[in-house]
Amino acid sequence: LLYIMRTRKVHTKDAAMRYKVTKTFLTEQFHLFNELYFDGRLEPPAFFIYTSRSGPVAMFRRKGRTKKPGIWINNSIDWNEEELVLTLIHEMIHYYVRTVINYEGIFSHGFHFLKVRWDIWKKHGIKIPISGNNLKYK
Repeated sequence: LLYIMRTRKVHTKDAAMRYKVTKTFLTEQFHLFNELYFDGRLEPPAFFIYTSRSGPVAMFRRKGRTKKPGIWINNSIDWNEEELVLTLIHEMIHYYVRTVINYEGIFSHGFHFLKVRWDIWKKHGIKIPISGNNLKYK
């Protein structure tokens, strides 16, 4: 079970409540998960919400000359809270691998990503999905 499910009510996939992505929600969740799962080692990224029916569900990038980290979330997905939270943690793992572990390799879901994902699962019982193939567009 998700940590969040143990601490407050979360809408399930069967519930009618769906989420519109907001930067406020992402920022609040980022700070919570950064402390819980990444020992507070991640600096707050810029959050970008975009709409695309053919683009990725979400992504982590460092852009510009300053390489400021950013997390992009696709608002065309019919999100529920659990899916959105798991996707955010997935992107935070990418952020951790690239900035704390300092791995910039070509295998974005390779050894380092899988190790951090495994550690979170073993320590907190949260199974982070590798892909968003099960998510549906609005």
